[in-house]
Amino acid sequence: MDIETIVTEGVVKAVKELYGADADPKSLAPSATKREFEGDLTVVVFPLLRMSRKSPEATERLEA
Repeated sequence: MDIETIVTEGVVKAVKELYGADADPKSLAPSATKREFEGDLTVVVFPLLRMSRKSPEATERLEA
């Protein structure tokens, strides 16, 4: 199993536990982080905003 799959499955599981919603794994697949930011992979949180009903900042921390 590759790291992208592991990250995607973890995010889907966290969304289910925190927000009680089933997230589409295809919309949560991580991508390479842009050079101007720190890190190797990025998960875009905008598809999660409707489920979390929170700001992008609060959603990126996967806050309940």
